[in-house]
Amino acid sequence: MRLFDMLFGVKSHSQKETDKMPPIYGGDALSAQTAATVNCAAMSTANSLIDSFISQRHGKKDTDWEPEINFFVNEPNIPEFTVRAFTVITKSGEGHTCYFNIARPMNATKKLMKVTG
Repeated sequence: MRLFDMLFGVKSHSQKETDKMPPIYGGDALSAQTAATVNCAAMSTANSLIDSFISQRHGKKDTDWEPEINFFVNEPNIPEFTVRAFTVITKSGEGHTCYFNIARPMNATKKLMKVTG
């Protein structure tokens, strides 16, 4: 088996369809139940996509808004380590929280950790 297949698995039909989706799609990110889905395989890319998403709503990072805290959401109907909440503070002092489904990059990270031991 090739290294790439070991890390990310052989793509199924549904995975191919997922690959055709935009980088962030789905929900409006206003609650854990309507989390926007991050469509990438690396957490570093996911963080950049999330910053871009928040910047589209609140302006330039570190100028118009600053990250405050982020955490995994633990609710009964949400699988563990899938939805992450990102809280930011805007220049006006308002707090906003956006929710993102990061299951795909988390799964890729778990597979990578298994291979590297």
